[in-house]
Amino acid sequence: MSDLEAEFQAVVAKVQENQEAMLKLADDKKLEVYGLFKQATVGDVNTDRPGMLDFKGKAKWDAWNSKKGTSQDDAKTAYIELTLQLCQTASRGFQKTLTYETLAENVKKAEYAVRGKIPMRGEEIQLAINKGQKFPFEKTTSLNIGNPQAVGQGYITFNREVLAALMHPPLQNSESLSHDARERAKKYSKLLVTPLGAYTGNSKGYNHVRDRVADFIGKRDNVEANPNNIYITNGASEGVRTALTLLIRSSNDGIMIPIPQYPLYSALITLNGGRQVNYYLDETKNWGLDSKDLRQRIADAKKEGVNIRSIVVINPGNPTGQVLTKENIEEIIHICYENSILIMADEVYQNNVYKEGIKFHSFRKILAEQPENIRNSVELLSMNSVSKGLLGECGLRGGYLEAHNIDEKVSNELYKLKSIELCSNTVGQVATLLSIDPPVRGQESDKTVDLYEGEKQKIYDGLRARAELLTKSFNEMKNVSCSEIQGAMYGMPRLHLSQKAIDAAKAQGVQPDFLYCMELVEQTGIMTVPGSGFGQKDGEYHLRITNLVTPTERMKEVLDNFKVFNQRFHDKYA
Repeated sequence: MSDLEAEFQAVVAKVQENQEAMLKLADDKKLEVYGLFKQATVGDVNTDRPGMLDFKGKAKWDAWNSKKGTSQDDAKTAYIELTLQLCQTASRGFQKTLTYETLAENVKKAEYAVRGKIPMRGEEIQLAINKGQKFPFEKTTSLNIGNPQAVGQGYITFNREVLAALMHPPLQNSESLSHDARERAKKYSKLLVTPLGAYTGNSKGYNHVRDRVADFIGKRDNVEANPNNIYITNGASEGVRTALTLLIRSSNDGIMIPIPQYPLYSALITLNGGRQVNYYLDETKNWGLDSKDLRQRIADAKKEGVNIRSIVVINPGNPTGQVLTKENIEEIIHICYENSILIMADEVYQNNVYKEGIKFHSFRKILAEQPENIRNSVELLSMNSVSKGLLGECGLRGGYLEAHNIDEKVSNELYKLKSIELCSNTVGQVATLLSIDPPVRGQESDKTVDLYEGEKQKIYDGLRARAELLTKSFNEMKNVSCSEIQGAMYGMPRLHLSQKAIDAAKAQGVQPDFLYCMELVEQTGIMTVPGSGFGQKDGEYHLRITNLVTPTERMKEVLDNFKVFNQRFHDKYA
């Protein structure tokens, strides 16, 4: 036995003696040790990569494969050096403060399926493609998240030019930007007072932005909106997080959310230690509200001693694409009045309504039309965002929260929460301003207005066409049905899966629609989100898919590939 081999065997024995301490090492260190050990004892990897759902096995295989080409002697030397160092650290008793085992339990419980294992696998595949690995497709397609500009949607020229001139003031005198954009930027520079690189003086946001948002709400809903009740936020998500921070005091505080729901809500309820109380949308009525079911869910929760603090309403719906009727909204308002429940109205898709004859109604407007005792009592937190609508400016993180009928002392606490974060990002604040302050004929040139309106119309027409395309395409597929997509950016088709497919998923320890979506990304590169990530009735299976791939011809190609996969899947599990 060579000296190197003897030393290697001695270190391996030392690892066995210190196994309990070594197991507490961070995963990346354990994988590094494993990879060197396999390379030292076997050589280059000589097995196939484990299956798509064997995440631990794949991690170990990847660690070994990363040492490919390293000689066994070099691997032994590296193993000895690294392992002795780790054993020394372990023998000193040092332990990292942050390990998975020591994380806050609510962090581990929280889940967010939109960026879960399916898109993570999609990202792995795309990286492999970039490195030359061959798949049955040339690139992946991200249909798991409402991120319009990532899949081809354009931006609004006027808005971007104004932002550019505010970010870099010399552009306000440059012919490279339109005259109207430069003049608007100069106007905003005076009205906003401080430059974009500075905190806003008021943590609620620029005063001018809040004034204009209040004007927008007033004109939209024929109400008087108070700028002091407007909080400019980093997208609507910050408004949701702030609201739930205010509402949840203990595990006995319930927040009602629609099922299917956007998992931001379930995740934040879990993180804040609250109780999720589900109410179910009716798929047979195009995901409409079942007020009888809602009343029963409230009664059942109260019998269990749950204190219902708020109800979340997403309108138009995410992930279901439905638009609530005026009657639905009135029913919710009256139920909340009767039960002293605050309404959280997520209205970020208010400009995404495609169905002829269907109209968006804001909760603010319908509440104002109720009898005085109701309209002056029901508490309402309404949210909007530049990430959705026709702008799709997800990365700019702009939005607002309006707090209506909120107690003055609570408003002071809400302001305190905003003050802790100083202010939302100022680029997002101006993006929010631009979303409700478009160029106007008579103030800006016809050329600017025509370009602005033309760009928005093109985006809207594409979204509408693809919503119709999704509905039609899924209803033509084998064992798939899809309610009509009336609005938002998503479809929620139902998968009618065989018992064989259900059993196969159970054998792998996953949900059946997860199995479907994972095989979909493996075979086509199409990333979606299983319905189990949004919540659904027992025994039902769905997936969520966006209508965002631009141009529409590209979306048709994606759906053609989807159709071929769907047929193969159902044939496989027939």
